[in-house]
Amino acid sequence: GLKTGFLEFWVPTFIFINRSEFALYEKDTGFQPNVSEGVLNLLSRNPEKFEIKSFKLDPIRLNIFNRYREFLQLGQINKLGSTSFIESIKPFLVFYKGLNTYAQQTKRLSKEALSFRKAITTAKDPEKTFFEAFPKALGFSIEALNEDKNLEQFADRLKQCAQEINSAYDELLKRLEM
Repeated sequence: GLKTGFLEFWVPTFIFINRSEFALYEKDTGFQPNVSEGVLNLLSRNPEKFEIKSFKLDPIRLNIFNRYREFLQLGQINKLGSTSFIESIKPFLVFYKGLNTYAQQTKRLSKEALSFRKAITTAKDPEKTFFEAFPKALGFSIEALNEDKNLEQFADRLKQCAQEINSAYDELLKRLEM
């Protein structure tokens, strides 16, 4: 009885209290940005369907993450957490959803822009998206981004790809007018 009481009360309580320090993932749906009563209820009933992950904080990742935040015109942070991940991934998702159908589906983009767009559309884990998918899409590894020169090039490519995707429909109209 004590084991069941511990699992049903203390684990969800701990997760809720420390929700900014950990990410909660449901195996079927991925990242759970909001740790609500319903999610905690599912966790206590089916703990095998969930994973809890702490955020890996090292100077390289923090520097890269702050570059994303700079690109998004958000303030720099000193500590990674679920709130900052949600706050930072949301503009990329809103950007994609705000594109017209042509910009969401066209193949007339550079290889990097196509890969970047795909990384946005398949984003399920903000940490993997920011530190694996986006760098890979733009031709970088996380290790290469440790160098200031590479990080600067990465930030420039990120901006260029976003602009290219955003202007895809305008480019189509220009080609049709010719």
